[in-house]
Amino acid sequence: DDGYARLSTAAVQARLRQPDDVDSDADDKALCLFHRTHPIRERCCWAIKQPWWDRIVIVAIIISSICLSLDSPRLDPQSQLARRLQGSDLFFTLLFFCEMGTKVVAMGFACNGKDSYMRSGWNQLDFVIVSVSCVLLLADAIPQLRPLRVLRVLRVLRPLRLISRNAGMKLIITSLFKAMPAVSNVLGVVFALQVVFAILGMQMFVGAMGSCT
Repeated sequence: DDGYARLSTAAVQARLRQPDDVDSDADDKALCLFHRTHPIRERCCWAIKQPWWDRIVIVAIIISSICLSLDSPRLDPQSQLARRLQGSDLFFTLLFFCEMGTKVVAMGFACNGKDSYMRSGWNQLDFVIVSVSCVLLLADAIPQLRPLRVLRVLRVLRPLRLISRNAGMKLIITSLFKAMPAVSNVLGVVFALQVVFAILGMQMFVGAMGSCT
C-alpha cells in the first residue's frame, strides 16, 4: 500500500508539472511571435549555424569598410562615386539589418534565456552599429532628422564587427581588457617620464625654433 501510494503521488506530481513545462516552452517565443518549433525560427537557427553565413557577413563587413574609407566630406554629392557609395551604404545597411533580424528570431531578443541576442556584448555592439546606420538612412530621407547626421562618425565602428566573427581576435580583446589594470601602471610611469622631457624641452628650446614668415 505504501509503495502504491508513493507511485500514485509521483504520478500526480509529474502530471502537475507537465502543464508548467508546456507553458514554459510555449512562453519561449522570439519577439513574442515565433516559438521554438515555428518554421521561420527553425530556418533562422539553421541559417546562422552554417559556415557560409559568417563568410558572407565577413566579406560584407570588409567591402563596407572599404566603401567607408572612400567616402570623404569633399566628395561631390553629384559625382558617380558618391552615388555608388550611397547605394552601397543602403545595400549593406539592409544586409546587416537582415542578419541581425535573423539572429533575433533564432535566439530571441533579450528575454529568452542566457543565449538571447542582447545577452552578448558583441551582439550589443552589432545592434548599436546597425541601429545607427538605420537612423542615418532616415536622416537622409527626412529633412527634420538632418541633425542626426552627426552620428555618421559612429560608422567607423563597423570594422569592429570583424572581431566578433573571429575567436582569436575575441580572445586578444578580452585579454587586453583583463590586463588594463596592470597596463595603467605602466602608462603612468611612461607619462611621468614624458612630462619630465617635455618640461626640459620647453625650458631649453622655447622660441628657439620659431620663425616669422
